[in-house]
Amino acid sequence: IWTADATTFRLKMVDFGPTGGYSGSGGDGQADDSEHEMTFSSLTQGSWISYDIPLSSLTGLTNTSKMAQYIISAAPAGSGTVFIDNFYFYAAP
Repeated sequence: IWTADATTFRLKMVDFGPTGGYSGSGGDGQADDSEHEMTFSSLTQGSWISYDIPLSSLTGLTNTSKMAQYIISAAPAGSGTVFIDNFYFYAAP
């Protein structure tokens, strides 16, 4: 990522589970979604920052076969700009 003004960067990943569709925690009996959010603080502004995040470290994700959402946010809210270049997913050997 690269930012000139953000102090915090967040990435939330959501898997829709075996059903492959959003089920949340509602009363449909199919609540199989899982998610994990990471927060990165004390960003170095004005420089590219690389993060290498093994899927195994995303402990909140009980499944990764139906990845559906990648929610990105930054702080300060409404005024931080973050540029992202390349997402790579792999399983560690």
